[in-house]
Amino acid sequence: MSKSVTFQRFGALTPDIAIKGLIAGSSLMSGAFIAKRFVLKLNANVFRLVMDGIMIAAGLTMLANAFWSTPII
Repeated sequence: MSKSVTFQRFGALTPDIAIKGLIAGSSLMSGAFIAKRFVLKLNANVFRLVMDGIMIAAGLTMLANAFWSTPII
């Protein structure tokens, strides 16, 4: 709550940004709640493979973003 007041005083927390934050936060919470049912049903080995796939995809995405967004001098 104190962060919200501080950011609002400096003009960084407008009502538009607060609403977008609430939407993003509620989406993340509901997604985690829904996904929990599926994750608990997974076999441990399948879960490891899914997590490995997610980590590989995230790493490749970050590398691709760094490669294509770096200016060439």
